[in-house]
Amino acid sequence: MIYHRFTPSSIHALIIALTVFSVTSLATAYYIDTGLSDPCHEKMTAQALLQFIDNYPDVAADIPLPETHLWEMYADAIFENFDFQVENLSQKYFVASLLIGTRWPDEHGRSVTSLTSLYDTHGDPKDQHEHFLRRLDHDYEAGNVAAVGYAKSFIADRVNKTFALFDAPSSEQIIPITEYVEYYGQITLHLWGPAYYMGTAIHTLQDSFSHTVRTDDLSGIVHVMNFLDAVTNDYSPERDGLAHSYGMDECSEKNRPIYLSAQAATEEFLEVFTTRDPQIFIEIDSDWLSYHEGCTIQNHFCNSKWYGHVTSDPTGPIVGCAFSPTPTPAPAHRQSGTPPSGILWRLFFE
Repeated sequence: MIYHRFTPSSIHALIIALTVFSVTSLATAYYIDTGLSDPCHEKMTAQALLQFIDNYPDVAADIPLPETHLWEMYADAIFENFDFQVENLSQKYFVASLLIGTRWPDEHGRSVTSLTSLYDTHGDPKDQHEHFLRRLDHDYEAGNVAAVGYAKSFIADRVNKTFALFDAPSSEQIIPITEYVEYYGQITLHLWGPAYYMGTAIHTLQDSFSHTVRTDDLSGIVHVMNFLDAVTNDYSPERDGLAHSYGMDECSEKNRPIYLSAQAATEEFLEVFTTRDPQIFIEIDSDWLSYHEGCTIQNHFCNSKWYGHVTSDPTGPIVGCAFSPTPTPAPAHRQSGTPPSGILWRLFFE
């Protein structure tokens, strides 16, 4: 292991390099569109939405529209490379609200090209469930069970928020959301709440395909992956789970069966807007999110056909090797269950 001594100029160069590298390689999810990365979440969701709207052209006919059109200008700028084929403003508002919701777990209203903002979002120990990943205290097989439970609870909470707004007065269905425009700053958009909340749930549902080892038919989960531990010098695959895989986050040809299954799950989930039946989440859970015990790293996760995919291009310490300027004591979070403070320090210097 090589220990690097950083001068101010070398740190500055490293930050510039890592900013570009991080946007394309460190996002802990199917990638979103940043200008530097492939818009994987948006592609899957948009394809599912276009099919859904084609089948149900009146799905947005009765939704309220906000007085301001700032949402439309933002959507036109963010999604300029997508051809939605919408027929009217209501459909466009529905699509924009859901797609912006789909992006939210990866940007939380922060800059997607800022290294600091990126780690504030993806390195938050409290929010790993939004990306269907393990928390720091999710160890061994019990960690799989806990991680699946946390993620499914988040999806269920978003579904509940959607249904609460279905029954609310029209004026309450439009909600303010903070978004970030690069080189400009934060703005407030007024979006249709039911679609926005379902978008955030869809993001986590899609990540359940890129951040897990699944059964051969892709219908069930046998293992949940790990980002936070994998970038430190206190990482054990047997204890912490497989490292998050950059290769799995690509909507590439090699991952085609996996991301097409994520898209199929998304299409199924969109039916909530026609049925208005919360039973849809129970069906999604049964069809796509069931956990199967007994598959471990020792048996290559029951000899999963996807083993080569999930172990490709694994996450590791950001600068090539983990190092510390002073001896690092044993992490307290494993005893206390509380996450360590200073995630940036952890990522670069542990």
